[in-house]
Amino acid sequence: MLSYRHAYHAGNFADVFKHVVLTMLLLALRRKDKSFFYLDTHAGAGRYDLRSEMARKHREYEGGIGRLWSCKDPPPAVTAYLDAVHALNPTRSPLPLRERVRERGHMNICFIGGGNMATALIGGLLRRDFTEAQLRAVEIDAGNRAKLQQAFGVHATAELATGVAGSDIIVLAVKPQQLREAATKLAQLLSGQLLVSIAAGIRAADLARWLGTQNVVRAMPNTPALIQSGMTGLYALPAVSKALREQAQSILAAVGETLWVQDEVMLDAVTAVSGSGPAYVFYFIEAMQQAARELGFSAEEARRLSLATFLGASKLASGSDEDVSVLRARVTSKNGTTERALLSMASNHVAEHIVQAAKAAQARSREMGDELGGESKGNR
Repeated sequence: MLSYRHAYHAGNFADVFKHVVLTMLLLALRRKDKSFFYLDTHAGAGRYDLRSEMARKHREYEGGIGRLWSCKDPPPAVTAYLDAVHALNPTRSPLPLRERVRERGHMNICFIGGGNMATALIGGLLRRDFTEAQLRAVEIDAGNRAKLQQAFGVHATAELATGVAGSDIIVLAVKPQQLREAATKLAQLLSGQLLVSIAAGIRAADLARWLGTQNVVRAMPNTPALIQSGMTGLYALPAVSKALREQAQSILAAVGETLWVQDEVMLDAVTAVSGSGPAYVFYFIEAMQQAARELGFSAEEARRLSLATFLGASKLASGSDEDVSVLRARVTSKNGTTERALLSMASNHVAEHIVQAAKAAQARSREMGDELGGESKGNR
């Protein structure tokens, strides 16, 4: 940790003290606002504290402390200031704030592949205060490159070497069948980056072998990530540090919730439940819509009834601390209509069939890992 005498390159402790006093006042006013600890320059009084000083003394970081998210080496004045803030509140953050600046600053992310999931992640990260300069994509399709540039203002290129240059994290967002070829080309360009793969089925050990690095995290997102409502399972090889795991999680958290698994085989289960799960829900909605039409409703009315019912029930379940079985029981009056419907489902073993379907998806996920990984072993 830097000593405060390093402030402004000349030992101007008075400047640091001024910042510390102002910080104490801000902490008192913003005690419940955790976002303050990211030193967002839009936090009202925080503008004067560093924006004016940094603009004057460090012109290259003219945007103020907020722009330092994209700086790899904050000036000594800033690191001393952040050390002072952390000393005042060491329990509010797992890392000293200056480390947060450096950590976020090093998160220059390159996406290999510019499809739907990469698009969702880029949009989510920009909403999380990443800058366009921190994100770039390698995409061979000119149309997709143009869409990314127009939608987000990020740099998109067809050249792999250009895309990964200066990156700290590389997100592999190509189809599973294309990943081996992409990884082979990428291996010779790596220089210690973290690799995050969102390709289904391909195991981390295979990726590590193709890429020549153990800095590999596997992620299994699902399609609701496209509207920032996703669920992503994560697994990291043992060599991946805690800091890198947190960086990987922060990327996927930009599009929804995350869940770490300790054993990679559980990613096959994640695939079966949440990865493929949206399709099960859509399938059930289709059946509900068909039932509504057969009961006399128009197609539009059937759609509205089904979607509103699923949305409302999901919100009720997610907002309740009670098990869904309790919520179901509350809707099920004895000898009523719901009970009759549920008895019909039970007699047709609907629940068992859903469980069997999820297990079939898990088995297929394992098969894909064997097929795609086995192919790579045969071509080493």
